[in-house]
Amino acid sequence: MTALKNPVMTGLASLEEKLEEGDILGILRRSPALFRKAAADASPKWLAGRRPAGNWSRKDVLAHMLDTETVMTFRIRKILCEEDPNLSFFDQEKWIAGLRPYREKDPRKLIARFASLRGKNIALLSSVSEEQMKRTGVHPEAGRLTLEGLAARMARHDINHLKQLLAG
Repeated sequence: MTALKNPVMTGLASLEEKLEEGDILGILRRSPALFRKAAADASPKWLAGRRPAGNWSRKDVLAHMLDTETVMTFRIRKILCEEDPNLSFFDQEKWIAGLRPYREKDPRKLIARFASLRGKNIALLSSVSEEQMKRTGVHPEAGRLTLEGLAARMARHDINHLKQLLAG
């Protein structure tokens, strides 16, 4: 895994620079490839390993990325199509536990599904106007967010989970 960490760590540093620059869509475009690299040649033992101070395995983290992208797909569309909608809460712990029996055994399939959804979300976000990026929705934890703010949360979420995946 050490050989994989270097390019992923370099890519992670690049994402953090993009965050500083405000290149949110750049982060959203690049992060699926970093998740893919992190898990590409990972052993089943490494994937089953728990993050430091966490209850999830690394494979659970990858599954969480797919779950979250699924929710974000819905939230983006709600903000674009409704006036100041409530953005549904989802209990990530229950989703991880409840969906674990149905998950693909191959983490590459999880990442591929995540990357596919992310591509669709990026295509949509790239096509909206600046005015539409200012549309708002009410997030259950963060309160009122613009679509641009939701995209920034997605980018920070990616960076956070890449760090967690590589920790330990």
